[in-house]
Amino acid sequence: MLKDRRILIFWALIAAFAIWILWWGSSGFILEHKICGNGPEQNDCSVYDVFSYSAWRLARAANNWGALIAALATIAIAGYAGTTYLINRDQLSHNRRVERAYVKMSHRPPGVRFGAEPSIDISIEVKNFGNTPATVTELVVNCWFSNINTALPEQAIYEPMIGSGAAGAFLLSGDSYLFNGSVPVSEGDIAGLRNRTRQLHIIGYVDYVDQFGARHRGGYARFYDRERENNLIYVREPGYNYDRLRVRGEGGDWNENLRKQ
Repeated sequence: MLKDRRILIFWALIAAFAIWILWWGSSGFILEHKICGNGPEQNDCSVYDVFSYSAWRLARAANNWGALIAALATIAIAGYAGTTYLINRDQLSHNRRVERAYVKMSHRPPGVRFGAEPSIDISIEVKNFGNTPATVTELVVNCWFSNINTALPEQAIYEPMIGSGAAGAFLLSGDSYLFNGSVPVSEGDIAGLRNRTRQLHIIGYVDYVDQFGARHRGGYARFYDRERENNLIYVREPGYNYDRLRVRGEGGDWNENLRKQ
């Protein structure tokens, strides 16, 4: 619907431009114009409004219809070319959205595991759910402890405490790989989880470049719940689970040529 509206607006502008050209060529932007006779009647003049004068000039142009038709044909060709450009541009944008890569992080059950040191261990799967290849350039996973019922920060704080890896991984459509991370934690945090005075979030992101050269970031965030068999629950707060374009300079791959591996 929006595309059809833009095409109509474009043709309306073309028509307005054609009217403007005819008006300018016939009246010179004046609202009234004199038409005088020839020969002995050259002093016999009448004043006409610009639209009537333009019609008179068009009538006089009847002896040169070829030039007029050529001008109108040129305008029509320009309009057709402009319409084709708009359609092709919208179609290309649509195809890129449909066909591009979508790389997502997810965890393998049971989610968080606790080692004897103590430590937190987690297995993250990175998978391309899109239709075209992607190059993963960075993976960051962070464990975030806080007092019970503490809200997540409005903006995610990413520190690679569990680790980062797999830079340069090339994923075809449907391809995936596993990242196994482990980080030491304090006895106090583990005890706090057990007595429910502390809580744990696992947050992170994956940076990747799609087949068309666009740089994306996919966010990941889960909340630890020891009562569940799969103990990591999806975080619903905005700004943590997402897929978006990165702003220039966000991520460490802006100096690399990663377009169309």
